Amino acid sequence: IGYRPSPLPPPRPAALRIRPISTPTTFDCDVCIVGSGAGGGVVAADLAARGLRVFVLEAGPSDQAADFGQRELEGTQRLFLDAGLTATRDLGVAILAGGCLGGGTAVNWQTSLRTPDDVRDEWTQKSGCNWFTDERFARATDFVWGRSCVSTNESVVNANNAPLQRGCEALGYQWSPIARNSHGCDTTQCGYCTFGCRVGGKQATTVTFLADAQRTGDTTIIAGCAAQRVTMTSGRVTGVDATARDAAGRESGVIVRAPLVVVAAGGIQSPALLLRSGLTLPALGRNLFVHPTSAIAGVYSDRVEPWTGPPQTIVSNHFTAISGNYGFRMETAPTHPGLLALAVPWTGARDHRRLMQRCANASAIIALTRDASGGRVRVRRDGTTMIDYQPGTMEQSLVAKGIVAAARVHFAAGAEEVLTLHTKGPSLRRTKATTSHDIDAFCDRLLREPLAGNRSLLFSAHQMGTCRIGRDVRAAVCDETGQVFGVRGLYVADASAFPASSGVNPMITVMALAKCVAEGISR
Repeated sequence: IGYRPSPLPPPRPAALRIRPISTPTTFDCDVCIVGSGAGGGVVAADLAARGLRVFVLEAGPSDQAADFGQRELEGTQRLFLDAGLTATRDLGVAILAGGCLGGGTAVNWQTSLRTPDDVRDEWTQKSGCNWFTDERFARATDFVWGRSCVSTNESVVNANNAPLQRGCEALGYQWSPIARNSHGCDTTQCGYCTFGCRVGGKQATTVTFLADAQRTGDTTIIAGCAAQRVTMTSGRVTGVDATARDAAGRESGVIVRAPLVVVAAGGIQSPALLLRSGLTLPALGRNLFVHPTSAIAGVYSDRVEPWTGPPQTIVSNHFTAISGNYGFRMETAPTHPGLLALAVPWTGARDHRRLMQRCANASAIIALTRDASGGRVRVRRDGTTMIDYQPGTMEQSLVAKGIVAAARVHFAAGAEEVLTLHTKGPSLRRTKATTSHDIDAFCDRLLREPLAGNRSLLFSAHQMGTCRIGRDVRAAVCDETGQVFGVRGLYVADASAFPASSGVNPMITVMALAKCVAEGISR
């Protein structure tokens, strides 16, 4: 298929100092932060700048620029949660989440979107927390936007993104360039940076907020260190018990004693940690929103090479308000052969081979759906997570409409063939005899194709809401400051604190929320 691995440009020097652990160790600090991604990184920078002694625990490996080999199998296994195999219990939704230093910011597609105003209004109403709509949240958003070097300066429209732009223009759908946290990228490794950026162009927390935390304050970062439970006494947090694993696989116990703990391990692991710690709040682990997403492939006459170039640079917001504040966004997806082989439906060896042989000519458009029906995260007796989520009736309808819209975009952009991820493998090849009526009939069929019961593969790269903020202890996990109900000194500062789904790629929203939480923390 002509797939070429990354040329591996010379790496930038490591931006962070990582504390190795080889024996059981106890530390004392002012604040322990669990997680080094969008939430944890921002909190670390803010508190370190205020003179607090900060410890950051990251369960994933310590890989930085020079460690990124940018190969799909190795990168997926090392840098993603559960080696990229996280899924709902019924396997209906494949879940992609960062599991490394920098969390999702190290492996995401750099899409940087502000929280929509209508969502901020809705969150204020749902949570009773007015700061989502006041100047405090706006200032926090502006701050993290600037520090993350977000702009459209490097949002080059490559061959993978061009069909979305071209098709939207032909159909009269709204589209716009995506602002990205990109500064000084090397285009020869763009697209492979989903397995870590070697040149520091991706403004992940490793090269921004965590680097700031170590440059301006007393910050210790321990990687390969999984928090097992938060310790508490008399309604007050006392620290974190964790397990560190070295390069040889040897485990050592780590105890961090701290009067402040900030949980920022993501929408799956944050509630799991609090549940393992014995918390029994009614909403804990509930209200899991995942932005259920499907991909629609268009096969073109010219080579696309969807694994190369800036990952996402075009977005269509044309259908974001189909049902109130709920709808879907269309974006493109950078795809490498392994992910393509997984996603393409299996209707037989010959068909799968034929599709894979043409994958260099394919562009994938995703329909990212804002969901209102939440799932749940629980922990088993051994402490591992169990995820239950099924899209509701509204979500299934929105996903189906997103699939149809993306199919029409592909046809309008000149695709020779369009196929979906339904298990029956519906597709339409365009010939000289194909008419607009044929395309309409194909789209009508897609609206009727079932999605529930594993009838179509769905993905989630965004997990939210499982420790949500609010004023009501019966419906939320933390109060308007981000402090967990009933435990003084214990805070949550990541996407799990969202009152509902954001409807947009959540990195900037997580960072703004974390900034607000950090500003409200006092010794």
